[in-house]
Amino acid sequence: MAGGIFVVFWLLFVVIAEPTYLENKRA
Repeated sequence: MAGGIFVVFWLLFVVIAEPTYLENKRA
């Protein structure tokens, strides 16, 4: 079960943090 929770947090990180990182890198 803990693995499933980890996957959920990973997906949230990819969806939220990755676009922000790309914008900061591009700026």
